[in-house]
Amino acid sequence: MVNETEGRQQVPENVRTVDMAFADQHELDPNMDEDDYIDEPVKAVQVGPNLWRLEQNPMFTEMAAYKDTVEGDFNEYGVFVVQRMVGESGLRTIRTGVPKMFYFSDFGKAFLESVMEAGGMWEIVFWGILILNLPEGQADELEELFHAACKEAKILGNAERTPPNQLYRQRPEGGASQTEENN
Repeated sequence: MVNETEGRQQVPENVRTVDMAFADQHELDPNMDEDDYIDEPVKAVQVGPNLWRLEQNPMFTEMAAYKDTVEGDFNEYGVFVVQRMVGESGLRTIRTGVPKMFYFSDFGKAFLESVMEAGGMWEIVFWGILILNLPEGQADELEELFHAACKEAKILGNAERTPPNQLYRQRPEGGASQTEENN
C-alpha cells in the first residue's frame, strides 16, 4: 500500500517502471552471481546514460531509496543491475515494523500527513513494514512523532479484531473510524 497522497502528487511524465536488481545482494551471499539477483519493478526516471532516479523505495535492497540516483547497466534479460548509488536524496530512510493499526490511528494518519508536508515520503508494505523517507533537517522531530503514533496504534490494536486489509477496504483514507468526541 502506498500512501493516499501519492495519487494527488504530480508525477513526472517520464516515470517508468524498470526491472532492477541491486549489487548489494552479494553481501548476503558472496557466491551469488548476477543472474541470481532478485529483481523487482521500481518506478524511476532516467536522468542520464545508465543513471536512474528512484521514484519509490525498492524492497530488496538498502543500497538506495526514494529519490536517490543509481548507476548500473541492463543485463541480457532486460534487468537494470544497479552497481552503486551516485546521488543521495537528502532524505533519511528508515525501514521499521509498525503496529497493525498504525495507518488506522489518528496519530498515525497525522504523522504520515506530516511526513508528506515536510517533503518526505512513506510507504506501508505487507501491512506492517513502514518505509519512511524523512527530510534530514526534520528527521529527529518526525521520529519523535512516529514513536507517539506507534504507541497509539498499539493501544488501538489491542481492541481491534478486524484485519488491516479489511479495515483498508472500509477506510482507505486511514485514521480512526470514530471522531475523538465519540471515543
